[in-house]
Amino acid sequence: MHTPTTNQGILFLADQQPFMTDIARVSVLRRALLSGAKAGIETWLILTYADPEIVRSHLAGETRLRHMTYTIADLRTICREALNELLPPGESIVLSCAALFDAQTLLALQHQSSPTLAVKPQATAQAAQAAVGLLRCDRQLLAQTIQGAWDDMPNATDPLTPVLTELLASPAAAMNINTVDISPYLWLPLCDLSEDGLSQVETQLLQRLGRDGDSPIVRLIARRLSRAVTHKLIHTRIRPNHVTLVSGAIGICGAFFLAQPSVDWRVIGSLLFLLSTVIDGCDGELARLTFQESAFGAKLDVTMDNVVHGVLFPAIALGLYREQQQALYLILGALALGGVFFSMWVFLPHVLHPSSTRTQSARLHESLASRDFAYLLPFLAIFHLLHWFLWATVIGSYVFASAWLVLRRRQPA
Repeated sequence: MHTPTTNQGILFLADQQPFMTDIARVSVLRRALLSGAKAGIETWLILTYADPEIVRSHLAGETRLRHMTYTIADLRTICREALNELLPPGESIVLSCAALFDAQTLLALQHQSSPTLAVKPQATAQAAQAAVGLLRCDRQLLAQTIQGAWDDMPNATDPLTPVLTELLASPAAAMNINTVDISPYLWLPLCDLSEDGLSQVETQLLQRLGRDGDSPIVRLIARRLSRAVTHKLIHTRIRPNHVTLVSGAIGICGAFFLAQPSVDWRVIGSLLFLLSTVIDGCDGELARLTFQESAFGAKLDVTMDNVVHGVLFPAIALGLYREQQQALYLILGALALGGVFFSMWVFLPHVLHPSSTRTQSARLHESLASRDFAYLLPFLAIFHLLHWFLWATVIGSYVFASAWLVLRRRQPA
């Protein structure tokens, strides 16, 4: 049976919780709401023991939250009856700012029926010790649970903890609670907010930034290098689009050296292109980590990739021609450039209107867009085998683009 998703969220804030602490340029509170938006939660009730004006002014400066609706209730002054009236009807995702999570963590609850408690199984089988501060439940159950936990909430480090304890203490409610294991997803308790602690949290966030379509060589080499670079970029004013442009510039420089007749220069050019592919992974990582994804950024990334390819393949052909003076390489360079333009024309609709789900065609596009060949180029340049790569590029670009066209036509509209 399909479980409908909810667009409602309830967020608990404690007075002593550092919800305004920046982690990778984004405060804990803003990160929670932006992650919720990615999971389809756009209406929020914020229950706070902190000064509501501080919370409100902190959120007012965030332009990315303009499409959201949120109500802030002061738990220090509100009475129980008034709070019950504020609770949204139907089901809500209930959480706090005591931990970091992402949209995938919240989506794990979106597909569960109410009431559902998020857990991370431990050595003990007791749900109370395995539970984390994340819950999906309806208004009636939440109101009853808050009533029972009301006296303990003000003194708790996380006001949601007494609510969960009260929920699990009720035999009738505990018997009907579903659980979902969020161990595969991001859930980082914010226990240490020292400089070293925050650095470790950012490192763990970076570990989750790979894509499903990453090849083994990308996961093994490129992501490790790009994450190290991205970790440094977090604390600068550099934006993802800046990284995209730098990556493209390095790739174009690599193409210039590949056009030289000297083997040494071509090896340097191939290494520069390899560096550009590593940097190319940083723009997406930085964008996802700091919630700066945009349609323009995605199109700029693809455009720069194609620009680099458009100069890279003819440059390899020109370098071989200048070395061996064989006109065949000029023909192959022209055909390779035609293959790039053909692929751009074929893949452009997918880039402009990407699918929200990972269809077979989306997976094929990810595999075709892979730049794993960059790791092969330096060896081919060293051993004078770049002409093999040129032949493979000419044949492969037309074959893969044609395969994409056939696959797209076979898919139902």
